Amino acid sequence: EVVCLTLGSEMGTKTEVIVGVLPEITERKKEILALLAETEEKAAKVEANLGFLKKAEAIEQLDENKRALMISLTKAKFQMQNQINTARDELKIIEEQMESSKTRGCVRVKGHCYPGTTVSIRGMTYIVREKQQFCAFVYDEGEIRVKPYDY
Repeated sequence: EVVCLTLGSEMGTKTEVIVGVLPEITERKKEILALLAETEEKAAKVEANLGFLKKAEAIEQLDENKRALMISLTKAKFQMQNQINTARDELKIIEEQMESSKTRGCVRVKGHCYPGTTVSIRGMTYIVREKQQFCAFVYDEGEIRVKPYDY
């Protein structure tokens, strides 16, 4: 829980408050998702190339270079599949950590909360678009809600 008098500034300066989940965990989740997308894209390309080479092998049109390429692509496919499985396992662990963060996320503002402020609670993000006063940002049923200060 974070309690403050003023959040942000009248000038609309970007201000970010993160509560409930460690920012490192959130950052790692983003990295894993990016890696997963990239690896899955590469694996799809390798799979397409392997399909072409297997068709060529079926009609016996493979020379030694293409056969060596097929073997190396097959190895690459298994390595990428292993990377994808590892990344998915790590992602599952991180999501469990995020869910099990038992801290009741809450940001209370006694004075003013200005536009341009980003409030992140347990992985969800709320961007303040209009000036708020004497309010609390609370994680409730999967989203961040603005409540009265003494909620």
